[in-house]
Amino acid sequence: MTVAPRIRKNFHQYTTSSSGTVNLSWGLSLLLAANYSYGDAFFFASALGGTSINYNGQWADGYSYGGSLGTGYKLLEDLSISLTFASSGVYTDAAQGTLGSFNIFDEAKATYSLGMTYSF
Repeated sequence: MTVAPRIRKNFHQYTTSSSGTVNLSWGLSLLLAANYSYGDAFFFASALGGTSINYNGQWADGYSYGGSLGTGYKLLEDLSISLTFASSGVYTDAAQGTLGSFNIFDEAKATYSLGMTYSF
């Protein structure tokens, strides 16, 4: 199990972008992750949520989030396969605009991945 708060500091040459928007100065997020193995099968899940602060000291209007669920199976000592389901989105306060899709796992916007890993 992993719980990891993260802080990111950007060092832009200019505080505004070429489109006139204020660049982000700080990124704040929290990562939660868990892994579990049962025999040759393994399962994993993760969630990441966060927000930002721009160079004017204003907090972002909402929160971004992402998450994934996956399972896999160890075929041989050095070969495994996995299936992962991932989704992400943005939640914006209704007072600031429209509500984003806050379904943690939105099947319509999800990414499905099939992987094979060879370890040597």
